[in-house]
Amino acid sequence: EPIEWRDGYVLSDVPFDQPVASAEAHEPDYPPLERELIDDLGPASQPMAAGSHPFPVPFVRRYSQLTFNLSAYARLLMEDFLQAGGELYTREFAHPRQFGDLREKILINATGYGARALLGDESVIPVRGQTARLIPQPEVTYGLVWRGHNLNVVPRRDGLLVQAQGAHDFNNADGTPDRAASEAAVRELAKLFATS
Repeated sequence: EPIEWRDGYVLSDVPFDQPVASAEAHEPDYPPLERELIDDLGPASQPMAAGSHPFPVPFVRRYSQLTFNLSAYARLLMEDFLQAGGELYTREFAHPRQFGDLREKILINATGYGARALLGDESVIPVRGQTARLIPQPEVTYGLVWRGHNLNVVPRRDGLLVQAQGAHDFNNADGTPDRAASEAAVRELAKLFATS
């Protein structure tokens, strides 16, 4: 499935109403827009009692969210686009003025971080992070977020994504791969499943 509901678990060493000392502390305070504007679009997360989950942490919440299996979703979108007569061509833009040279009447700007340079949009902030991709494990159908450990795991059909962010990753445009950071994130994940 290109898009599907997946469960996940937020893990914490401290109660959820307490802040965690982590690398996220350097980021700005974000307005609670997600909670204010779309909180009712999905199921609310639920606390899990100790002993009702396999994780070696005292506080766990279970959540459900939509997951995009990007390879399948991109393939579906591309097939639909081409079957409807769409064409692909490569074009480089040095300035937004050049948008007017396009023959298309509708333009969707999906340049992501590239919008910062192309459109001079300084509100687009880079956030460096390191992602490790593990082999597909169809039996792993849940995500993980470990508060205070800067660890995110996203279950996708084309492989598990293990994401980590460090203390200096916010507003950091460095795209250099960091194998050591990826390996450290995988080791952090392994701690959750270590048996004694």
